[in-house]
Amino acid sequence: MKENLFENEYVKFWIHEEILCSNFKGISHMNVEIAEKIINLRLEISGNKRHYWCLDLSGIKTVDKAIYDYIESLGQKQLIACGLIVNSYVLVFLVNIFLKFRKYNIPIKMFKDKSESLNWLKELQESSKFEYDRK
Repeated sequence: MKENLFENEYVKFWIHEEILCSNFKGISHMNVEIAEKIINLRLEISGNKRHYWCLDLSGIKTVDKAIYDYIESLGQKQLIACGLIVNSYVLVFLVNIFLKFRKYNIPIKMFKDKSESLNWLKELQESSKFEYDRK
Protein backbone atom coordinates (compact mmCIF):
# COMPACT_ATOMS: atom_id res chain seq x y z
CA MET A 1 0.00 0.00 0.00
CA LYS A 2 1.26 3.46 -0.86
CA GLU A 3 1.02 5.63 2.23
CA ASN A 4 0.50 9.39 1.97
CA LEU A 5 0.03 9.59 -1.81
CA PHE A 6 0.76 12.94 -3.50
CA GLU A 7 0.67 13.51 -7.24
CA ASN A 8 0.49 15.91 -10.14
CA GLU A 9 0.24 15.32 -13.90
CA TYR A 10 3.84 14.03 -14.09
CA VAL A 11 4.63 12.08 -10.93
CA LYS A 12 3.27 10.14 -7.95
CA PHE A 13 5.00 10.51 -4.59
CA TRP A 14 4.47 8.50 -1.44
CA ILE A 15 6.34 7.98 1.80
CA HIS A 16 7.30 4.41 2.65
CA GLU A 17 9.07 3.75 5.94
CA GLU A 18 10.33 7.35 6.11
CA ILE A 19 11.64 7.22 2.53
CA LEU A 20 10.13 9.39 -0.18
CA CYS A 21 9.36 7.27 -3.25
CA SER A 22 8.21 8.32 -6.70
CA ASN A 23 7.12 7.01 -10.08
CA PHE A 24 6.74 9.09 -13.21
CA LYS A 25 3.45 9.04 -15.10
CA GLY A 26 4.29 8.09 -18.68
CA ILE A 27 7.14 10.58 -19.16
CA SER A 28 9.72 9.61 -21.77
CA HIS A 29 11.37 13.03 -22.21
CA MET A 30 12.43 15.17 -19.25
CA ASN A 31 12.75 18.93 -19.61
CA VAL A 32 13.22 21.74 -17.09
CA GLU A 33 9.52 22.64 -17.04
CA ILE A 34 8.53 19.10 -16.04
CA ALA A 35 11.45 18.82 -13.59
CA GLU A 36 10.41 22.07 -11.90
CA LYS A 37 6.86 20.79 -11.37
CA ILE A 38 8.17 17.52 -9.96
CA ILE A 39 10.69 19.19 -7.64
CA ASN A 40 8.16 21.82 -6.52
CA LEU A 41 5.74 19.07 -5.50
CA ARG A 42 8.55 17.23 -3.71
CA LEU A 43 9.48 20.41 -1.81
CA GLU A 44 5.84 21.04 -0.95
CA ILE A 45 5.56 17.51 0.44
CA SER A 46 8.76 17.77 2.46
CA GLY A 47 8.15 21.19 3.97
CA ASN A 48 11.29 21.88 5.98
CA LYS A 49 12.16 18.21 6.42
CA ARG A 50 14.98 16.59 4.46
CA HIS A 51 14.24 13.21 2.87
CA TYR A 52 15.85 10.11 1.49
CA TRP A 53 14.45 9.74 -2.04
CA CYS A 54 13.94 6.55 -4.03
CA LEU A 55 13.56 8.04 -7.52
CA ASP A 56 12.36 5.67 -10.22
CA LEU A 57 13.59 6.97 -13.59
CA SER A 58 12.01 4.09 -15.55
CA GLY A 59 10.64 5.21 -18.87
CA ILE A 60 12.88 8.25 -19.32
CA LYS A 61 14.57 8.01 -22.71
CA THR A 62 15.81 11.55 -23.31
CA VAL A 63 16.58 14.66 -21.28
CA ASP A 64 17.27 18.28 -22.17
CA LYS A 65 20.82 19.42 -21.48
CA ALA A 66 19.46 22.17 -19.19
CA ILE A 67 18.18 19.44 -16.84
CA TYR A 68 21.72 18.84 -15.60
CA ASP A 69 22.09 22.50 -14.51
CA TYR A 70 18.70 22.47 -12.84
CA ILE A 71 19.41 19.28 -10.89
CA GLU A 72 22.81 20.58 -9.85
CA SER A 73 21.40 23.88 -8.56
CA LEU A 74 17.94 23.07 -7.16
CA GLY A 75 17.18 19.39 -7.63
CA GLN A 76 19.04 18.29 -4.50
CA LYS A 77 17.33 20.73 -2.14
CA GLN A 78 15.82 19.12 0.99
CA LEU A 79 17.42 15.74 0.24
CA ILE A 80 19.74 13.60 2.35
CA ALA A 81 20.43 10.93 -0.31
CA CYS A 82 18.91 9.67 -3.54
CA GLY A 83 18.70 6.13 -4.90
CA LEU A 84 18.05 6.21 -8.65
CA ILE A 85 16.28 3.29 -10.29
CA VAL A 86 17.34 2.88 -13.90
CA ASN A 87 15.95 0.29 -16.29
CA SER A 88 17.84 0.86 -19.52
CA TYR A 89 21.31 1.39 -20.89
CA VAL A 90 20.26 4.85 -22.05
CA LEU A 91 19.38 5.84 -18.49
CA VAL A 92 22.60 4.38 -17.15
CA PHE A 93 24.50 6.49 -19.68
CA LEU A 94 22.57 9.69 -18.85
CA VAL A 95 22.94 9.23 -15.09
CA ASN A 96 26.64 8.42 -15.41
CA ILE A 97 27.16 11.70 -17.26
CA PHE A 98 25.55 13.56 -14.37
CA LEU A 99 27.43 11.66 -11.68
CA LYS A 100 30.78 12.02 -13.42
CA PHE A 101 30.69 15.62 -14.62
CA ARG A 102 28.35 17.45 -12.25
CA LYS A 103 28.52 18.49 -8.62
CA TYR A 104 26.19 16.90 -6.18
CA ASN A 105 26.01 17.48 -2.46
CA ILE A 106 24.33 14.26 -1.40
CA PRO A 107 25.03 10.55 -1.85
CA ILE A 108 23.51 9.41 -5.16
CA LYS A 109 23.64 5.85 -6.40
CA MET A 110 22.09 3.92 -9.31
CA PHE A 111 20.19 0.66 -8.97
CA LYS A 112 18.36 -1.68 -11.34
CA ASP A 113 15.82 -2.66 -8.71
CA LYS A 114 13.64 -0.64 -6.33
CA SER A 115 14.28 -2.99 -3.40
CA GLU A 116 18.07 -2.50 -3.79
CA SER A 117 17.60 1.28 -3.75
CA LEU A 118 15.34 1.12 -0.69
CA ASN A 119 17.79 -1.15 1.14
CA TRP A 120 20.67 1.25 0.46
CA LEU A 121 18.63 4.24 1.62
CA LYS A 122 17.58 2.36 4.79
CA GLU A 123 21.25 1.55 5.49
CA LEU A 124 22.10 5.24 5.16
CA GLN A 125 19.21 6.12 7.48
CA GLU A 126 20.44 3.67 10.10
CA SER A 127 24.06 4.83 9.86
CA SER A 128 23.03 8.49 10.13
CA LYS A 129 20.87 7.72 13.16
CA PHE A 130 23.87 5.99 14.71
CA GLU A 131 26.11 8.97 13.95
CA TYR A 132 23.49 11.35 15.35
CA ASP A 133 23.22 9.28 18.55
CA ARG A 134 27.00 9.41 19.01
CA LYS A 135 27.15 13.24 18.92
